[in-house]
Amino acid sequence: MADGKDQISRHEVDVYLTLRRSSAWLSVDEIASMANVGRRTAHAHAKKLNELGLCDVARVYPGYRYRWAEGACNHHAGYLSRLERAAEVLAVARENA
Repeated sequence: MADGKDQISRHEVDVYLTLRRSSAWLSVDEIASMANVGRRTAHAHAKKLNELGLCDVARVYPGYRYRWAEGACNHHAGYLSRLERAAEVLAVARENA
């Protein structure tokens, strides 16, 4: 039985889609607003995506900025595939809700 750590949440998908669809550098506050998630949630998921090599980070003051990495499909292709599948499944679930 899965312990939940391998599951992808709707919030993670929302942060992923926000970064994927934007060409701009985004602050955590902007990601949170655009993805309709909490600031801490946006930060945690953006940090995770950066650690996986899927988004870039600019460490600037007063807050880091994130954007989708150009070579994201070359990094952790398996996880990227899971994110895309989760986005597809959750979009269907959202339409049927």
